[in-house]
Amino acid sequence: RTPVILEIKPAPLLTITNTTCAANLLTYSVTFNATAGTNISVVPNVGTIGASGITNIPAGTNITINANVAGGCNESIVITAPDCSCPIINTPIAGANQTICEGQNNPTLSVSVASQETADWYTTQTGGTPFLSNALNYTPIVTAAGNYTYYVEARNTTTNCTSTTRVAVTLTIEGIAAPSGATNQIFCQIDAPTIANLVASGTNIKWYNSAVSTTPLATTALLTDATYYATQTATNALGCESVNRFAVTVTITKTPAPSGSGNQIVCNSGTIGDLTATGTAIRWYANPSGGTPLATTTTLVNGTTYYASQTLSACESNNRYSLTVTITDPALPLSAGNQSVCQTNPIQTLIPVATSPDGGTITWYN
Repeated sequence: RTPVILEIKPAPLLTITNTTCAANLLTYSVTFNATAGTNISVVPNVGTIGASGITNIPAGTNITINANVAGGCNESIVITAPDCSCPIINTPIAGANQTICEGQNNPTLSVSVASQETADWYTTQTGGTPFLSNALNYTPIVTAAGNYTYYVEARNTTTNCTSTTRVAVTLTIEGIAAPSGATNQIFCQIDAPTIANLVASGTNIKWYNSAVSTTPLATTALLTDATYYATQTATNALGCESVNRFAVTVTITKTPAPSGSGNQIVCNSGTIGDLTATGTAIRWYANPSGGTPLATTTTLVNGTTYYASQTLSACESNNRYSLTVTITDPALPLSAGNQSVCQTNPIQTLIPVATSPDGGTITWYN
């Protein structure tokens, strides 16, 4: 008989207990139980082998674990990589869209996300690079009127898994154009023009004394030679006032008073039409201001002061020239009597004799 020797070698004891994805879902680990003295190797050569498991295996990589005992048998176990793909991340919940008037401070836009999540903000609905990361709130920096929509994506802070869709959050800035009209407006000083006399096309016009003043001028404020600025206000619910202003340069025409000697003597009687002053389009009044022009047929009164204005470029003078009238009524001269002369040749010269009771000059008529 031929002897046969049976050698029973020790077999490795390898039991897989668990496969677990890492928190960041980029790697996974395998835990096992192995008999003492078992040598462990991995194909492909990935991960970190420890006494009770293998860690840092790239997600999605299948491996084969080989176990052997010195002088004993080998054992191989194939490990199929667990599914470490991202779980579903819900789209953020947007706060209310915001609407403001141009020129107002921008409000803060906001979203809410689940626990252990944050939000990234984009200007596009898909793709692109976030302009703001790790923020649930954003205050836009835009200032011009228009609609501004931002798109927000939720992201898990551990796995960096993101929501498959983005929520839109909108800021609307409502604006209204400046009023329009004539940029140069001329008024007469005598009319005492006020803010109410300024003209601009628009709705709910307000006037200011500068381009940045925040206090509207009262409609009763008197105009001066200056530049005034108008806004208009929309009639919608927000009632937005225009940021830009319409500038009007105001010129007050100050026509000077007529001129003259200040005194005028009128013989016997006269009318307003007899008064004289140097100027254009003269009007005479009974008062230094106000009142109605006197008719040219109005009878003059001795010792009375009359007041004249002139009109240039359609503007009557605010100040008036004063003229005091003196009416003289000389007495009849006193004659020395009739005279008789003899008929001679040549004819004798008649020398009349008369005197004025008022000391005036005698003028003879035939």
